[in-house]
Amino acid sequence: MPIIYITMKKLNLFFAILVVTTAFFAGCKKDETSTGDDDNNNGSGGGSSSLVVENKQRSLLAYVTATWCGPCGQYGGPNFKAAVTEKGTSEIIALNIQTGNSRLTPYFKRPSSIDNQDSVYISPIFSPLFGSLNIPTNAQGGFSIPAFSMNNAYLGTSNVTSTTMTNNATSYNSNAPVVGVAAKKTISGNTITVDVKSKFFKEGSGEYFWSALVVEKSVTGYQLVGGTANENYEHKYNVRASMQNGEMYNQSVFGGSSFASGTVAVGTEFTKTFKLNYVNYSAINPGFGLIQWNLNPATTNVAVIVWKKNGTRYDFVNGFVAE
Repeated sequence: MPIIYITMKKLNLFFAILVVTTAFFAGCKKDETSTGDDDNNNGSGGGSSSLVVENKQRSLLAYVTATWCGPCGQYGGPNFKAAVTEKGTSEIIALNIQTGNSRLTPYFKRPSSIDNQDSVYISPIFSPLFGSLNIPTNAQGGFSIPAFSMNNAYLGTSNVTSTTMTNNATSYNSNAPVVGVAAKKTISGNTITVDVKSKFFKEGSGEYFWSALVVEKSVTGYQLVGGTANENYEHKYNVRASMQNGEMYNQSVFGGSSFASGTVAVGTEFTKTFKLNYVNYSAINPGFGLIQWNLNPATTNVAVIVWKKNGTRYDFVNGFVAE
């Protein structure tokens, strides 16, 4: 049976989503140029001019979970991992998104402009994604986990099988894409760089946004499996950071500006370079055994996703995993 957020956990999640969403929609929007590399955060990883964009549709699979969730460890995680293993990251962009109080929940940094000192908190920093995953919530903003969202549709909870996910991907990926994505990742020291290119294979209409999310392919650590604690559980495709503004543990997922807007002609290309300077906050540990993120190029992917604005939400369009 799925479990449901209750009392303070439910309210904490609701207010986290409310605060982040409000802050995000206060941002401005502008068009990106369609010629040359558009460098973000002062630099490039070698440029995106050499990237070749495939005329290929991919699927987005979001798995919302927590290390304290027994059904997640028993049913959700195994089915999620099996589906991605079967189809591969060339077909499925897999996001393991942790909720509040999970030992895999990332940090976020609240800037000094808020309380006159830089403060680091444990919180589900990817709350902006929840509103675009179409996961049903109750009046207080709570929802059941494990929760699966795929290609702009809610699949369900513990009853979702790997077969359901792979069949969904096969069907969705048979569509001809409106826009394709290519990306190249480089890591030098503590700096992660990803060069991105998108190309329209059909005429576009609306506002299009990029996300660049750092994904840890695998890490071993605590997970409740049913009613039993497992300290050696393999967590896969964990979203660890957003590269949107180059600062570690920021809460921006979609960014403040669209890379394309209005009517976009077939064949139009857009490029951008994202950078992120990794900072290890391992010294800040509240005492409940966080599974730390230690940057390792061999286990680091970047999921680049194109979204189209749809009212107050963002709909998945296409994406690419830079390995």
